[in-house]
Amino acid sequence: MGNNWAGIVGPRPDTEIVGLVDVVSAASAGLAERHGLEVPRFESLADALRSLDVDVVLDTAIPQTRRQIAGAAMEAGCHVLSEKP
Repeated sequence: MGNNWAGIVGPRPDTEIVGLVDVVSAASAGLAERHGLEVPRFESLADALRSLDVDVVLDTAIPQTRRQIAGAAMEAGCHVLSEKP
């Protein structure tokens, strides 16, 4: 799902992808390569939120992690857009 969203969000003139998070480093590397994204990659959302200036977290992870991801993002003051289960 992250691949689809990167193709939708990335080209928009009013958005900027500032980082990628995936517990599987090779997955975020592949997504970055496919979309020509030269952005930092992280294996944890906490590390990304500490390192980047983030307004919105786009959560495309598995449904079982939604509460944790959304909670961490909102606690950091970010808006959250999640895939539906």
